[in-house]
Amino acid sequence: MRHWPLLVLLLIPLSSAATLTGTVYDYSLQPVPGAVVQIDTLPPQTVVATDGTYTLRVPAGSYLLSVSKTSAQGLEEQAQASITVPETGEFTYDLILFQQLEEFEAPELDNLLEPEQDNTARYVILIIVGITIIILGALKLRKKQPADEGDLEAKLLRFIRQHKRTTQKDIRKAFPYAEATISLALSSLEASNKIKKIKKGRGNIITYNKVS
Repeated sequence: MRHWPLLVLLLIPLSSAATLTGTVYDYSLQPVPGAVVQIDTLPPQTVVATDGTYTLRVPAGSYLLSVSKTSAQGLEEQAQASITVPETGEFTYDLILFQQLEEFEAPELDNLLEPEQDNTARYVILIIVGITIIILGALKLRKKQPADEGDLEAKLLRFIRQHKRTTQKDIRKAFPYAEATISLALSSLEASNKIKKIKKGRGNIITYNKVS
């Protein structure tokens, strides 16, 4: 008989309780059968939403409503919501389950802070190789082509005829031959009266001899 006052205190809230119903959905909004629904009333209540729906008798107040379900893949799906039941009556609150994200494991700082290897020697070797390639390329470009005197004279005569008036300096720029080779070819053309050389300062102006 001494426990009756406690029993009466526990039954008083239930006599004025509201009816809380709802449906548990997955992320594709399909009902989830077998989800476990809990609410932190006094005492806490737990029901299984057999067909995806649940019904609870809840006194007026603020509570934490939670639901959980283990998927076929063994992943825990959960949802929580803070709700307030203001008065008696019928209330509906649906819940949507989401998979719990795995905890992110941060990389160890020791691995991130490892000092980089000294690559100075490697860089020096690459620089030396690059400079060598550039020098060899420049020497190859400066190398003069072997001259065929007859062919060179024909090219020079054609160049002079096209320009009508030019200088020996411009001819050296236009033809990749040694200066002595070009001078000999011009002298040969002058001797055969195909061109004329006119001395001007330190250089020569060369013209095509139309008489030839």
